[in-house]
Amino acid sequence: MNRIILLIFIILLVCISLPAEEQKEPILFYHEDYGTPQLNDLLDEFDFDDTIVSAETEFEQITALKNWVFYNIYFKHNYPMGALRNALSILRYAETGKSFHCVHFAATFMQCSLSLGWTTRYMFVQNIKNELHAINEIWSNQYNKWIMIDVTWNIHIEVDGIPLSGLEIRNEWIKNNGQDLVYVFGTTENEAKYLYEDLPVSRDDNNAWIWWPLDDIYMTYFYEIAYIGRNNFFSSGDGNGSNIYDYVYIIKDELNENDYDWDFRFSEDIDDINALYHDINRIDISYDYVDWDTVQIKLDAFGEYNYTPNLENFLIRIDDGEWHDTSDSFFWNLNDGRNVLYARVENKFNRLGPVYQIEIIN
Repeated sequence: MNRIILLIFIILLVCISLPAEEQKEPILFYHEDYGTPQLNDLLDEFDFDDTIVSAETEFEQITALKNWVFYNIYFKHNYPMGALRNALSILRYAETGKSFHCVHFAATFMQCSLSLGWTTRYMFVQNIKNELHAINEIWSNQYNKWIMIDVTWNIHIEVDGIPLSGLEIRNEWIKNNGQDLVYVFGTTENEAKYLYEDLPVSRDDNNAWIWWPLDDIYMTYFYEIAYIGRNNFFSSGDGNGSNIYDYVYIIKDELNENDYDWDFRFSEDIDDINALYHDINRIDISYDYVDWDTVQIKLDAFGEYNYTPNLENFLIRIDDGEWHDTSDSFFWNLNDGRNVLYARVENKFNRLGPVYQIEIIN
């Protein structure tokens, strides 16, 4: 009898989801919590964090991670494991020679990037030929925006040197059939760029490139976009990322409103694009005068159209001083003339957010 009770208790522990960080505004989203043990397991077991050390900028680190995932998973359809979205299992199987496809590539990149402190989300897109594909968007503190990452082809897409989100790629396609898009393969040491006039482009890096050369059909993947409302695949449900469809957001407009071949067509349509593409890690700085030479500063990391997952600290720097941590409210004694306050967040992974500032002339 005691053995039966123990077995039931163990089963309940496995089935109950671990805590996640719930974001309520501007959209409902569940973030993987810093304390999720699988995030540390990824870092302990695999060396992807070593590959980003030499990168000079944050975005070079992101593309280095993308490049690592691309070359550490063999691409070939694996339908028996199609619902598996657990980077630990995928990478372990990959070491034994098993192959995987886009849903696995996107899950692996997302969970590896989460372990490094970046906010990343999982997306499905579908092109005009009704072919479904899984990709990611990652928040870049360097560019202060969402950026589309397609690990299956090891690319991101730019215009005028600025990496684009999935929605921005869609808008470029609508505007002029994507003629200004630049497809960027790889990372610093193996980077290659392809213009619209270069299409189609063939490579032999993996089967995706061999079977589906990069052509003008690729940009039409952003005809339909579905955003999964959680990245806590480790701590949700069975931990393998199969129970992820309770919150899904889509873009629906006159271009695709009559598309009945889109599996996510009944998901929540987001009218407020700013809510869907809200900021991450922003600090809103406000102040009130206490007297002529003193102001009370208030820092807000959860303002309108903003959310800061796994917040640890507020950091400030005054004029040419050193960075140091502070509370969300403090008094600032002003000097005569120009006073500048810089502020940023630090999350529990020690990842720093963008720098914001205010200037007060006293």
